[in-house]
Amino acid sequence: MGLDENNLPFIIENKFEENNNVIKQGYFYLDWLVDHKGDLQVVVENKLGKKIKIDWIRPRLILIAQSFNKYDKYAISRMSENIELWTYSVYENGIFEVNIEVSSQADNKRGKRITKIKYAKYDLNYHLNKTSTELKQKLTETRERTLELPNIQEKTDQKIGITHRTTKSISRFEFRKHSIYLLLREPVHNDLK
Repeated sequence: MGLDENNLPFIIENKFEENNNVIKQGYFYLDWLVDHKGDLQVVVENKLGKKIKIDWIRPRLILIAQSFNKYDKYAISRMSENIELWTYSVYENGIFEVNIEVSSQADNKRGKRITKIKYAKYDLNYHLNKTSTELKQKLTETRERTLELPNIQEKTDQKIGITHRTTKSISRFEFRKHSIYLLLREPVHNDLK
């Protein structure tokens, strides 16, 4: 429980996997928060001073789990409360990634829905650390051969994976813990055959 940068009160509930009860549990906590405004005001005044005014207009509920089913996502997108579903992924070497999946509340400042927040620096190491040592070695061989092709550019600073391109993308490696997906475009130039 806390206050965000706009002095909106929020509650964060974290589950270590997909959990069908997380929305019900979150609603219970949100209801408790709204019923105990005075208690939170006392804590805020003791910790941050009396000048801080809590904005009770849209208390936030942030639910974090490894995944949410399509029914949860749909339900949240239709609700009037300020509820966000965030997912997380844990990769090798301590890489932890968090993304907003669905938000029931439009961003009032810009009039747009919140979709994703990026927390990691995307580079070659980011992608390699998401997969096993054995797959890293196989990727290294394939990547070296790809980079030997004429006019190939490599793009590693993106979340989805590593892309190789000439004038258009010709391949993309997407990384998982136990697999690497390789998406290939059929060559259109003679120099790539």
